Amino acid sequence: MPSMSDMRTRRSTDRDEAIGLLLAAASRSRGGRGMALIDERGRMLAGAGPAREVWAAVRAGRRGDSAEGFRYTDVAFGGERMRLAAVGAPSGRDLGRTALGLTRILRTLV
Repeated sequence: MPSMSDMRTRRSTDRDEAIGLLLAAASRSRGGRGMALIDERGRMLAGAGPAREVWAAVRAGRRGDSAEGFRYTDVAFGGERMRLAAVGAPSGRDLGRTALGLTRILRTLV
């Protein structure tokens, strides 16, 4: 099985674009469901998927809602606290892998 870096087909040296590409890939792998990255104030930093589902993920993430149909995980990096929220209740493992990818992007792209 190829490593994750071998599976990437689109890359960017721009931090915001790289985050957008990661979220888009994660959303596509889950059937195009909505995902959003929000900051500790509840502002959306990035999102992918259908607009209605992205905003539903934002609202659920703001509330810390892991009710049926939603899931979130917290992402912390260098004093920044963010939350990755998703519609469609992806497995914790899938969301965790996406969170690790976000951390890698934040660490390497300033």
